[in-house]
Amino acid sequence: MKEAALQNAWEKLSFTHKREHVMAIEQTKRPETRIRRIENAIKMIAKK
Repeated sequence: MKEAALQNAWEKLSFTHKREHVMAIEQTKRPETRIRRIENAIKMIAKK
């Protein structure tokens, strides 16, 4: 159920906000940083 709510929240984001999240994640070099940014993006999306 939580995944469905996150998917719905992601779909409601504007193209620009989606791109910002994706670019921040893709531009990382270290796996630890990538994981942290993914976790932060999920938290931000879940709050909306």
